Amino acid sequence: MQRFLTRGWLIQRTFRLRKRRLFLLGVLVLCLAPPAAAQDVLRIGVVDDQAPCSDVVNRSFEGSAVDVWYQVASRADLLHTFVALRKPDEAVRAAARGQVDLVVSCLNITPFRLYEAAFTTPYSDDGLSLLTRREQSSFATIIKNLRASAIIRDSIALLIGLGLGFALILWITSREFQHRDIVGDNKRATFYKGWMMLAMGTGIYKMGSAPLSMSIIALNNFVRLVITSIFVAGTTSVVLKVSKPVDISNAKDLHSALEDKIGVVSDSVAQAWLDRSADAFLTAEDQLKMIVPFDSSSAMVASLEQGNVGSVLADSASIATMKRKIIHPNDYEIVGETLYRTPQAFAVGARLDEKTLKKVNVALAQLKFEGEVDRTLKRWQPAHNH
Repeated sequence: MQRFLTRGWLIQRTFRLRKRRLFLLGVLVLCLAPPAAAQDVLRIGVVDDQAPCSDVVNRSFEGSAVDVWYQVASRADLLHTFVALRKPDEAVRAAARGQVDLVVSCLNITPFRLYEAAFTTPYSDDGLSLLTRREQSSFATIIKNLRASAIIRDSIALLIGLGLGFALILWITSREFQHRDIVGDNKRATFYKGWMMLAMGTGIYKMGSAPLSMSIIALNNFVRLVITSIFVAGTTSVVLKVSKPVDISNAKDLHSALEDKIGVVSDSVAQAWLDRSADAFLTAEDQLKMIVPFDSSSAMVASLEQGNVGSVLADSASIATMKRKIIHPNDYEIVGETLYRTPQAFAVGARLDEKTLKKVNVALAQLKFEGEVDRTLKRWQPAHNH
């Protein structure tokens, strides 16, 4: 019996010793294990003075591209800190040197930028627009433009010609005009008076009561109303100069705008495009006179308001924002656009790892697919008004 008790006590003691050793071993492993790696904080460059895409206002980072990045960071669970950058091309070079992990703005993906840095999947696209001061026309100029308008000339000719045709048909079918208010001193005077009444649409009930005559008069009225509507629309367009922006890729239209000088932000896509387009018809000396670079969009718009340049060229979204910020926006109009659009994305820093880049691209693709990106861009860029 004593031997049995002693054996049981030895077994319990051995079990306790093993538990204690396992506990000590676990503590030792925890002490020697390396600490969990802290999540990296991404350095996100934000290009200043690129409203509505990106801007730095009182040390606050804002814009449509910044809001898109917030959504990406939330979706991909990424920590970040913002860094202000001056210009788009400088920002791309900063990414290429690894000074930032990503550059957030509406960066156009152009060939020369792709030589320097990689880009995320595109999330937007845009073209270029030309903003200029609206011309104040004199009365003599308006009359001259009215005379030069083909729509107005053709409308007047149709009103007179078709009125004459309907008057002849009505004259023949009614066996001349019989009403006493139309009959003149002779047949020629009677016909002329009836013709003018049809053309002007006044007193036409006096021109016949027979079903055929009334049908001819009704058809004449319908045609006259259509032509008159076209005439009024054409006149309004000429007087108010309501016209669609021209394609500034056309050398003739671009050269005409350059004669009054075009302002651009230096080291921008607008300047690169304008320099390249002007090479086809301007000497280097003329380009220096006609293409005026500025350090910022605010300085460029101020020069336009002061009349130092005739127009300014930038991304369409930026031009729309500039126009709204001008004190008297109705005094300015968008007169030219490029018909093509360039994809836009974030620039990728040289040191950003592939795993994080994939997270960013997947998040961007998801947000674009779900419509969140488009809703964000629309919130920052209202309807485009010329």
